[in-house]
Amino acid sequence: PMLTKTFKLFKILHILNLFMAPTKRTSTALSASMITSIPRVSPPMTKKTKITEECLLDLGADLVEAQVLRRPSARNRSPYVADAKLIDGREVIVHMPSMDMGGKAGPGQNILVRVLRDKKGNPVAADAKGQYDTPKCQFASQLCKVEDPESVVLTQRSTVWIGAHPKLGEDIAEKLITQLFPQATNIRKQVNIIPGTRLDFALDFENTEKTLLLEIKTVVDTDYDPSLKKDHTARSHLKSIFYGEKEKEYQRAAIFPWGQAKQTTPEGEKCVSARAIKHLRDLIKCQSKQSYDTAVLFVVVRDDVVSFRPNHEACPVFTRVLQEAQDAGVSLLAHRIRWGLKESGDVSTYCAFDAGSIPISFPPSL
Repeated sequence: PMLTKTFKLFKILHILNLFMAPTKRTSTALSASMITSIPRVSPPMTKKTKITEECLLDLGADLVEAQVLRRPSARNRSPYVADAKLIDGREVIVHMPSMDMGGKAGPGQNILVRVLRDKKGNPVAADAKGQYDTPKCQFASQLCKVEDPESVVLTQRSTVWIGAHPKLGEDIAEKLITQLFPQATNIRKQVNIIPGTRLDFALDFENTEKTLLLEIKTVVDTDYDPSLKKDHTARSHLKSIFYGEKEKEYQRAAIFPWGQAKQTTPEGEKCVSARAIKHLRDLIKCQSKQSYDTAVLFVVVRDDVVSFRPNHEACPVFTRVLQEAQDAGVSLLAHRIRWGLKESGDVSTYCAFDAGSIPISFPPSL
């Protein structure tokens, strides 16, 4: 069957890659049609930039820029709620499901927020109260602005917008899947294959009885240029910084997971996300069955990177299990997203555009 041949070809490409680059294990980023994509630098994005790619996700016209003042809010103490100041001077309450994104969306940082509406379609009023008599959120965070020197080198832009709501990665992934796997005849979401685990997508195909199980991981973080370690002033708001390898020419990589190893696997190993590791192990189990093929799609919701790598500094366990998954036949894919303005008459809306597939690398020690 075509799908089975596709993943067999993937394994062959991976083996060839190991011989070609013995000092660094790499997973070639590829689409379902097995077209290997060379990482490309995104062009500068301005209001006048004409975008010819298809918009994967339109955030709509209800967006406004704001500056985070404090989290949690002074009036609503949930860690997922913050106070922010709009460009017109109003202080509003914002729902921040990704919280402060490791400091990237902390106090003093700029974000794009979306107007929240009630059941009648009206904007939530400033004095609206929730179930427990706490103020309702008037806005929800959507994008976060970052200003890194590494971003300027790659994109030729002084600022880069990155996804700041977990649902954005899920919605983008659903659109990407239809492009990556056009031969899929049926796409199911949140499927129960193994007791106690829900995998994000299951894809059925006409010419094979095998089902492709696909897990999505949204990536918002990157490593940083090791040559800039001494300049901590511009990064003082970040809670954790992970640097790239000390190479002659630094190439910025998206990293996952981000954070501190405060969780524990069933084996007692410290990790950043026990849930993410469990998903990988579930895919390995499914891959061993003849009725399934499996894959992980890393959706990088920013475009100032040229590759993706597991964050072995923060979570060696995830890195090891991801390599085990690939060795077991689980395919790994990574796509980056560029956020840009789309003009439609007098209305400008922010859209997510596919900035191409990027390679996946592992540390040389694995």
